[in-house]
Amino acid sequence: MKLIALSDTHLKKGEIPPQLQSVLEDCDLIVHAGDFSTVEAYKAFNSSGKLKAVYGND
Repeated sequence: MKLIALSDTHLKKGEIPPQLQSVLEDCDLIVHAGDFSTVEAYKAFNSSGKLKAVYGND
């Protein structure tokens, strides 16, 4: 199983950078420790169906 763990993505427009998108496509699970900063950013990560996340403080 391949997983990626990340946090504090703070994407202003909710657009995942192409370099990160290719890594996310190759993993089985995305663990996000919070601070998406926008609903759009959360939706971008969640669209893969692989996301497990916590809300964070921002």
